[in-house]
Amino acid sequence: MLIQCRACGKPIPKRRGGYQYCDDECRQRSTQNSRQVIHRVLTRRRMLFEFAAIPWVGPSNLLGSVPTTKAQLHEYAWKEVQRLDGLILKKGLDDPSARKSIRNGAAALRKLFEDKGIRTGEDAMLVARTHELLRDAGVEGEPSRPDITSIRRHADAAVALYAEIRDYRNLGKALIASANTCRLDEDDRTADRMFRAGYHILNERCSRTDPGIARLLHQVSFWKLRLSAQNLDRCEIRKQLNDLSNLACELGEPSVHLETYREEVGCLTHELRDYDKAAERLVEMKELLRGMSFQPSYPAPTLLRPEIELLIKTGEKDAAIHLIENDYATLYRNNRHLHYYRVLQSWIRKYGLSIQVPSPAYASPILIYLPR
Repeated sequence: MLIQCRACGKPIPKRRGGYQYCDDECRQRSTQNSRQVIHRVLTRRRMLFEFAAIPWVGPSNLLGSVPTTKAQLHEYAWKEVQRLDGLILKKGLDDPSARKSIRNGAAALRKLFEDKGIRTGEDAMLVARTHELLRDAGVEGEPSRPDITSIRRHADAAVALYAEIRDYRNLGKALIASANTCRLDEDDRTADRMFRAGYHILNERCSRTDPGIARLLHQVSFWKLRLSAQNLDRCEIRKQLNDLSNLACELGEPSVHLETYREEVGCLTHELRDYDKAAERLVEMKELLRGMSFQPSYPAPTLLRPEIELLIKTGEKDAAIHLIENDYATLYRNNRHLHYYRVLQSWIRKYGLSIQVPSPAYASPILIYLPR
């Protein structure tokens, strides 16, 4: 059976293993971007690990009785990680008790492994997962500079650990999450660089035939487009939107189509200024949303924002303000996340609105980075 070389397209016999190349030159050329990413991460890993060594002070008995053998410890730790992940999915981060439980549980697990030493790849993976949980649980209230820095340190530590053990799937995902942590810090320049790094890892080191990889590639592609669209010509923007739509069709998942519609409405409104097509995509997005059996509450404001901005661009300012003061503000009051607070405050200043909104209850990059 013949297949095509991933780099040059030359027909070659299919072999067992990962990607297929006709020679080492093609392999080197096809993976050069991801190799540069891995090199940069590994050369910084000592600094990242030092940054991640954030002291934790809390109850010493949070984990109760812990197994002593390595196999039992790993089994116990994975169950605890799954339990904490379940709190995010079932209770949601808008629940203060869930955020507290996740922070305490993940910090206690991390401390346990750091006390015993990270000796195996599975140890490193479990410690990386605790850093991801601490990253996603975020901080309470309107964060200070040290608070934001601590979130970024946890994000960086997860990236460094996955790079160390060459877990490319989780490395790509951690780079996307780290980029969104930078966005939470309003550091779009670094976020753009991290999104591109995540794209190179997923595109060159993973197989897009895996639905999980394809889903991550879809997400990192629209984030790259969102941050760079203002510097692209109209043809390139349309090409990238078409690529996103094709990938969404390949996956066939309603949540992915929903993200695609949202990005299409945004680009058609702001960069392409094709308001009729944007309105068509908005109608399709609403129809899809109505038909979805499960609708998580935390991304709801991100799905309302494209409609508000389209109304403003098409001269229907009063209708847009009505949505801001009623629908968007209500969604924010139900889930007082820093990102939504900033968006509301920007509209209040820009349009001189008189609504009063409470300060944010917490800040977390998971509301920007949705897949687990």
